[in-house]
Amino acid sequence: MDVTLIIIKAILEKSLRKWQFKCNNKKVSAPILDFDFYNDFIAHKITIAPGDTLQVKLRIIREKDLNLGIMIDKNYEIIKVYKHDSK
Repeated sequence: MDVTLIIIKAILEKSLRKWQFKCNNKKVSAPILDFDFYNDFIAHKITIAPGDTLQVKLRIIREKDLNLGIMIDKNYEIIKVYKHDSK
């Protein structure tokens, strides 16, 4: 799913630790798996600040809640970062 995320908390090292974002007034925590993005970030081609936005391809991992009988969003992963916008 392609979405725009507002950065709340960034992880300043290449890792699978989760960044924090706001997406449609919902808090989302997800690792960024796009290592091209991290290479540009580490090379200072991209500078990040809280409130900046990322346009991304977001993978939502869902599981069925057996008690409720509905699918629940369990985890998120950013597969690709298309664009960074600073505010």
